[in-house]
Amino acid sequence: MAQVLGPDGAVVGAGFLVGEDVLLTCAHVVRAAGAGPGEQVRPAFPNVAGAPLVEGDVLAEPWREHDGEDVAVVRPARTVPGTAALPRGSPEGCRGHQVRSFGAGTIRNTATSTGTPPRGEPPVSPPSETTVLSNGQGALDLVKTAETTDVNGNGKTDTGDTIQWKLTVANQGTITVTDIKVNDPTAGEVTCPRTSLAPGGTMTCTTKPHTVTTDDAQRGKVVNTATAAGNGATSPEATATVKVEPEPVAPGKPAAPEPTGILARTGTAVLTVAGIAGALLIIGGLTLALTRRRRNH
Repeated sequence: MAQVLGPDGAVVGAGFLVGEDVLLTCAHVVRAAGAGPGEQVRPAFPNVAGAPLVEGDVLAEPWREHDGEDVAVVRPARTVPGTAALPRGSPEGCRGHQVRSFGAGTIRNTATSTGTPPRGEPPVSPPSETTVLSNGQGALDLVKTAETTDVNGNGKTDTGDTIQWKLTVANQGTITVTDIKVNDPTAGEVTCPRTSLAPGGTMTCTTKPHTVTTDDAQRGKVVNTATAAGNGATSPEATATVKVEPEPVAPGKPAAPEPTGILARTGTAVLTVAGIAGALLIIGGLTLALTRRRRNH
């Protein structure tokens, strides 16, 4: 048994050696590895200690697309020591055994017939069964998480700190989903390791870090919503929310209290009294001067 690796080294599917240099796998596995007929994939043999990674050519002639028979044949560049071809059996005695199919999926239909005879028990025919490939469907799921970095080291998530978004895309359907893109209006451009996922496959996509702004602090949180879509399959919206500490309010200079009551009129009253006193002194001085002048005459 072999693993088929994607461009990032993640396992995207399995295959079986049916000859020294012939690996049998599925077309949807090769597509999930980012390759196709006439291109190369990387098989790995985890059950053989120290087995090296090898390149394998995807043969064009026996290729059958994933929405049809879903067959791919890979020819490894060299034989890996310690590996052996899977023994091939005979179709004799295989009828009547149950099997499980993974990939495009199948539909199995079983029926019997009966009738009413003139007498006796109604006869029942042996069951008749047919199995056909179904078209299947892809079903994408998206999980969004956030990791924060405390840039200023104050133990809080606040202005100037950064948020790194991680988006995990999974194919929960029965066929490979291609042309996968993640739309994240808040974070902007999303980088994914590949553009297709086989059934059961997952991948983690990333974005540029988001720096918490003053507006984020005023709102008290950063909310990010994204979706994943590809050849007819769209995930539900995935949302991640990061709470942000509000900015502290700077202390302002207290306003001087407006004067009220008697004290408010003190200055005006003093000036009024002083004015009256001055006027009286002037009048008194003039009167005294006139009186002395009359006496002298």
